[in-house]
Amino acid sequence: MEDGAIHDLTDVDGKLSSFLEILKESYRRNMSVESFVSSLIRESALKIYRYDPLAGFPTSERACLRMPCQPPEVWGCGVTYIRSKQAREMETTTKGIYDKVYEAIRPEVFFKATASRCVGPNEPICIRSDSKWTVPEPELAFIVGMRNEIVGYTIGNDVSARDIEGENPLYL
Repeated sequence: MEDGAIHDLTDVDGKLSSFLEILKESYRRNMSVESFVSSLIRESALKIYRYDPLAGFPTSERACLRMPCQPPEVWGCGVTYIRSKQAREMETTTKGIYDKVYEAIRPEVFFKATASRCVGPNEPICIRSDSKWTVPEPELAFIVGMRNEIVGYTIGNDVSARDIEGENPLYL
């Protein structure tokens, strides 16, 4: 998105059908993703959309915002707020389990999902049928490239089955 305009980067000669393809091509050209995308915007006749019409509920009849990338895997990391620690301690039956996580030099790291479990903007989320307490948590998401560098940022809605996690912290 640039100045309120959405540039359809997947519209380049049918070659770049996903963010992963854009990332691979930027590596092949030995360019940063930002530089490569800027060159695509300058040099290609891309479809351009305004943001507002794309922001509604997805339908097959019109263009809409989609996931910014299809992640091979989604991982969560970090436990940052004291309030979060207190809530987790109240919810779990395994007392004291989070003490080391909040005091450790390394963040808590846990697997969240594959692409098939992710949805784009304004799409409905799925809730586990065996959970009675599901909590959405907006998060800053980092897109990590194949060389372990941050290649982008987006927003993630970390949906957690808090009652199941409370039964056993290993159920993250």
